[in-house]
Amino acid sequence: TITVAPEIMLTGNSQEIDNGDDTPDTDDHTDFVETPTVGGSVVRTFTVTNPGTAPLTLGNITINGSSAFSLTTPPASNTVARLGGTQTFSITFDPTTAVLHTATVNIVSDDEDENPFTFDIQGLGITPEIYLSGDSVEIPNGDATPGYTDLTHFGNAEVVGGTVSRTFQIENRGTQDLTLSGEPRVTLTGSSSFTVSAQPTTSPVPKNGGST
Repeated sequence: TITVAPEIMLTGNSQEIDNGDDTPDTDDHTDFVETPTVGGSVVRTFTVTNPGTAPLTLGNITINGSSAFSLTTPPASNTVARLGGTQTFSITFDPTTAVLHTATVNIVSDDEDENPFTFDIQGLGITPEIYLSGDSVEIPNGDATPGYTDLTHFGNAEVVGGTVSRTFQIENRGTQDLTLSGEPRVTLTGSSSFTVSAQPTTSPVPKNGGST
C-alpha cells in the first residue's frame, strides 16, 4: 500500500526548523539579531518544502506576539507541489523599542500531524542613549539652570586675561553606537564669551558605556 499524503518541512537560511521549535537561533534565521529602533529593519525569508507524495495546501500564516514582527511577503501560492515543491514567505522585524521582542509563527496546512506548524522567533531592538555630565554629575537635556555641581556655572573670571575652562563628558548608555553627526560636533549659541576649546574626539561613541 502506498500512502499518498502531503508533508510540511520548513527551513531558514537552508537550516531545517523543527515543528514547535522554541529556541530562536541565528543559524536558521529565527533570531533576527540586534536591530536599530530608528531606521533599522531585518527581513528573513523562510522556505516551506513538501517532500510528501501529495500536494500540500497552505492556510493562514500568523504571528502571535510582538507587533515588531510582520508577514511582509506571503507565499506566492497556497499550494506546494509534491515531491520537493517549495514556497517562500518573508517576515520583517522593525522594532520601535529597545527590548527583546518575541513571537510565535503559526503555519496552517493540511499536513496530517503537523498542523499548525509553529516556531518561535526573536529580535533585539537597540538604540543609542546620550548621557552628559560635568564633574560626574548628570546634566539633563534642556537644563536651563546652570549650577556649580555639574560645572555649567563657570563662576567669575577677570575681564582682562581671565579664563575659566570646564570639561564635560558624553557617555552612551544605550545598546547601539552613538553617532555625533554635527559639524562641528558641539556648537554654542548665545554670548560670544563662550567658546568650545576642544571638540569630542570619538564618534561613534561605543554602546554600553563608551564615552568621549
